[in-house]
Amino acid sequence: MNASAAGENFRRLRESLPEHVTLVVAAKGRSVNEVAAVIEAGARVIGENYVPEVERHRDGLGALADRAEWHMIGHVQRNKTRRALARCDVIQSVDSARLARALNERAEGPVRVCVEVCIAGEQSKQGVAP
Repeated sequence: MNASAAGENFRRLRESLPEHVTLVVAAKGRSVNEVAAVIEAGARVIGENYVPEVERHRDGLGALADRAEWHMIGHVQRNKTRRALARCDVIQSVDSARLARALNERAEGPVRVCVEVCIAGEQSKQGVAP
């Protein structure tokens, strides 16, 4: 997909949703130019699955990156918590008390997180027990 198509796709989708709905644009596998196009088209929340990808996008976008809020939507490894905290405004994938403690120990202030709760009770699923 080219950058202009990405921007146009975002605009069409945004127009089809009620204004009170927050649209998180998953940037996984997208180029810096495509992410730039959706931010220029009005995207305000960008989600990324991997810390190195957040870094690549934010570094590549320069000041344009500051026009969006960045969410970590993928699993964060404990050894990457410091890097995730430096680049993400929200960590949506806190799936254990151990990860929560690691984030807390490295955070310089309050951290916005979403706790992943596994209600299925399956060992193969990530998340904390209810």
